[in-house]
Formats: sequence, C-alpha cells, structure tokens
Amino acid sequence: MLIEIRDRASSLVAYVIIGLLILSFALWGIQEYFGAGGAPAAAAVNDVEITVPEFSNRFQQYRQQLRSNLGRTYEQQFPDESVIKQQVIEGMVDMEILRQEVTEAGFRISDTSLVQKIQQVPQFRKDGKFDPELYTRLLQAQRYDKARFEAELREQEKLEQFELSLASSSFMTQADLQRFQQLSEQSRDFSYALVQISPDSIEVSDQEVDDYYKENEVQFQTPELVRLAYIEVAEETLFDQIRVDEDEALSIYQEQPERFMTSELRKARHVLIRVPEQAAGNPAEWDRARERATEYIRQLEAGTSFEKIARLYSQDTLSAGKGGDIGFIAPGDLASDTLERVLFRLDVEEYSRPIRTDQGFQIVQLVEVQEPEQQPFAEVRENIVNERKGKLAQTRFIEIADELANLVVEQPDDLTEAAETFGLEIQETGWLTSSSTTGIFTDSRVRLTAFTPEILEEGLNSELMEIADGHV
Repeated sequence: MLIEIRDRASSLVAYVIIGLLILSFALWGIQEYFGAGGAPAAAAVNDVEITVPEFSNRFQQYRQQLRSNLGRTYEQQFPDESVIKQQVIEGMVDMEILRQEVTEAGFRISDTSLVQKIQQVPQFRKDGKFDPELYTRLLQAQRYDKARFEAELREQEKLEQFELSLASSSFMTQADLQRFQQLSEQSRDFSYALVQISPDSIEVSDQEVDDYYKENEVQFQTPELVRLAYIEVAEETLFDQIRVDEDEALSIYQEQPERFMTSELRKARHVLIRVPEQAAGNPAEWDRARERATEYIRQLEAGTSFEKIARLYSQDTLSAGKGGDIGFIAPGDLASDTLERVLFRLDVEEYSRPIRTDQGFQIVQLVEVQEPEQQPFAEVRENIVNERKGKLAQTRFIEIADELANLVVEQPDDLTEAAETFGLEIQETGWLTSSSTTGIFTDSRVRLTAFTPEILEEGLNSELMEIADGHV
C-alpha cells in the first residue's frame, strides 16, 4: 500500500490506513448454495460491470439501514422490496457514472493528502497518537483487504474533492442577492379570527349513530388474526451443536502443517524517487526520475552504502532519516505487486534495479530474512475448531435446507415429519395480524405469505423461505 511499507518501521510510524469501513459480506441468498457460481452483471456502465454480488451486498446494507431507521413501519412502507432494489441499483449506477466522470476530469488525491487524512482518524489513535497495532487489529477484525481499502478510500476522497469544487465554484448574482435580502428582511401584518366549536354543543341522535355505523362498518371490524406453526433452521444454531474434539483438531493441524506457518518476513530498506501525482501524466517527469534512480545505482555500484544513499536522496521523509529502513514486510503488505515480487527474490544485502510504482521509482534492498515458523498447536487450536465447525455447519445447513424444501411439498399440510426427520422443534406464534411486526413477522415475506389463501384458507405449508443468510 501507499504507506504500508512504513507501518512496521517503529513505534513512531505515522502512516496508516484511514477510516474503518465496516462492510456486510451478505451472501446473495440460499439459491447460491444450490446454483451455479460466477458473478453475473446486475448492470453495466460503459465497460464497467456492477456484479450481482456487489448489488446484493449494497442492497442488504441499505435494507438494514432502513429497518433500523423505520422500525416497525418498514414493512408498511415497503411491502414490496423491489422498490428498494430499484433505488439501490439506480444509486450504484449513478455513483459509477460519477466515479468515471471524476476520473476523466483528472481529479487526484496526493499521497500527502491521503496520509494526513489517515493520521487524523480517531479510531486508530491511542493517547492522542496513532497506534499501528490498534489499526491493524481493527482492520483485521473486519477482514478488509488493505490494498482495496486504500483504493476505495482514494476514490471516496476524489468524489469529495469533486463535490467541493462544484460548491466552491457556485455564485450568486447581485440581483439574486438583493432579492434574497429583501425577502429575508420582510415582515408582514395580518389579521385572523378564531372560531371555536365545542363538541358538547353538538347533539347526535341514535339514528345518526346507527346510520354512520352501517355506512362505515369496515372501520369497526376487528383485524384478521392468525396463529402459525413453523420450523426453522439456522446455520448459527447448527454451529453451536457441532462438536470437534481435540484429536480431530490435532489431526487437521498435523495433516496440513503448511496452513499453520507464520509468514516469511523480509526486512528492507528503500529509496524513493517520487513523481508528483499532478505530474504523473507527464513522460518527462518519469524520465527524470528514472535518470536519478539510475545515478543512485551507479553510486551503489561504486561502493556507497545503501543507507547513505537513502539518507541523502530518498523522498520518503519518514524512512530517509533511518537510512531507508521500512521494517519487516510480509506477503501482501506492499501496494506494488512488482515491488513485492522483487523484494522476495533478493538475497540478503542485495539491492534491486529501479522499480516503477505508482509513487515514482523505488530501489529496495533486502536486509534480513525471518523464515516461516510452525505455529504451536495451542495458538491455532481454537481457529481450527471454529473453522471446522463452520464448514460442517454450512454443509449440514445446505443438506437440511435442500431436504426441507422437498418435505414441505411432499407433506403439504403437516410439519411433523419434517421436524422429526431433523430433530427440529415445531414452534407456534401467538395471535398475529397482517400489521404485526414481531417475531417471525419482522420479515415482510413471512407476514405476506401467512395471509395467502393457500395458508389462511387451505392450511397448507408455505414454501421454504430464506429469512437471512444461513437461516430458513
């Protein structure tokens, strides 16, 4: 990443990733368990596709936000979620159009600006200073890819820059300003009369009451009520029921030792010859940077130490004072794949030729190698157990959901066989109306299905319904 090569240098590290974007990795639905793979397009903007999984994730996020904001009124306002889906896909298309326009217009975020943003993130600060360990823990907890995170952040900053440019370029004519001042400073006088009618002064006869009742009987009907029996299966519940003993976990550990090795770490130094972002489209700037890098290589070949070259010439201000030391690097830490591939091919004390990256040209030297080590079983046991339970729970959930879908059709008016087959409890609701939003009626599809003629009048089972990911 832009600054990842500096994160491991020391406790004085100042460069970090900005913002904590918490993403919902919602699956497209239970049909993905049974359907084909791939990522079909939900929409396309020029040559850029918006995939179905991307749309699904955004839809899940937006729906959850609406549920949180609207509470019980969500189902009333959105009985048909196709309206929400249309809003989401239109929003994603609009955003992609805007993103392409901003890129074409040449808006850029400099490395310095991005770093300044990063350093100000309160979630990554401790005792008033940026804490790299805190940052790492928070980002890992969200299972967020660092390189993609920084790319998305840069896009976000470019959009904000674009919006700011529009706002700052707006203006008001003198005539508009005068009109605004006239309206804002106006005062008006008016008269009004208040007519008060007391309900006690109005008499209503019994006949009028009877007539009103007959004309508006619908207003005085009690709502239709239902009580439902249902069974449910949740992957989370299956996870809790599964037991993985010590021997099985140890067997996995011993059979797949390569999975439980620490990463190889390589301590490095580097020299950065920066090409300013605003000049990135100028070939002459790149030529000048390459010439400088080549000159530094000649000095290294003549016997000048790498550390001295870095102190004198590197434009990475944080590492230059330390002789270019950027600490230990693990696979995946660097934004430049090319730079990383070169680093992991070098021998100790060997340095690279000039490498072109997004920042300019870099020369990297390998200082030390920490070989991978086997992690103790005690340290990885819990991860092994949870991973195994997760896989078994997912497999079992798919099996049960598949068989349940068939059983509710084969036994269309009874849940007993389906429940007994899988050891499930037949649960019952209390009395519910079509406007209830508690229990299983928090899902609008369940509520709407409960009042269909097949269930309400014929007493048949519904089809298998997905309430949430891994929950039917």
